[in-house]
Amino acid sequence: MRNYIIDDAGKKKAVIIDLEEFNTLIDYMEEIEDALDLKRAIEEGGEFVELGEFVGRMKREGKL
Repeated sequence: MRNYIIDDAGKKKAVIIDLEEFNTLIDYMEEIEDALDLKRAIEEGGEFVELGEFVGRMKREGKL
C-alpha cells in the first residue's frame, strides 16, 4: 500500500513507501547501475584483470 502527498489541487506530488521497500529499490538501482557500467566498459574495450593481479598492481603502485 502506498500513501500519496497531494497538492491543494488534489494532484499527486509524492509517494510515501515503506523503508524496506525504499531500500530494496535503492539496491535494485545500484545493481542496474553496476550492470550498465560493466556494459559500457565492455563496449569501450576496457581492460579486465583478475582481482589478485589488480590488488598486486595497486600495492606496487603504492595505492593500497
